[in-house]
Amino acid sequence: MKKINFIICLCISAILVSCGDDNSDERLLLTNANVQGTYQIGAFNQIINETATSSTGANVNLSTTTNVGDIYSLDIVMNENGTYTASGQYTLDFITKPNGSAQVSGSSIVDVEDLGNFTISSLDNTITFTPSTSLEDQFLLGTYSVVLLNSTTLSLVQEVENSNGSINMSTTTSYSFIK
Repeated sequence: MKKINFIICLCISAILVSCGDDNSDERLLLTNANVQGTYQIGAFNQIINETATSSTGANVNLSTTTNVGDIYSLDIVMNENGTYTASGQYTLDFITKPNGSAQVSGSSIVDVEDLGNFTISSLDNTITFTPSTSLEDQFLLGTYSVVLLNSTTLSLVQEVENSNGSINMSTTTSYSFIK
């Protein structure tokens, strides 16, 4: 009886292990041909940390802002010739936590009408977006590291550090686009 139970358990285990996705989406090489297509935004997240350096050299946290996209109606078209368009809108939810003060939160609808060029660096695994519209309120701007590129998903992350005197701002932005 123990042998029969063991064989049944072994068969069930083998069946469960073999039930994996046979159509697993393999990573693609970062090329214009593999990036081209129409994408919808699947996720947007951004964290902005603002710090100050005191006269003694200590870093003091001034505020942290978290931006999260929601309710997307936004299409991004990336063409093999290195051009892109982005149009539509999404809801932006934000929470700002100033040091020593009450947090502030809110929501706004962001309209996007963006077009420009992109360049790919397969060596660095990056995409650089250069808008041809006004640089004010750009949806995609600068260089992003490609976290994932497969037949259905393009995931990007950008880390930017800015300083103005003793004030430092660190921004991490991530997008997930779905074909």
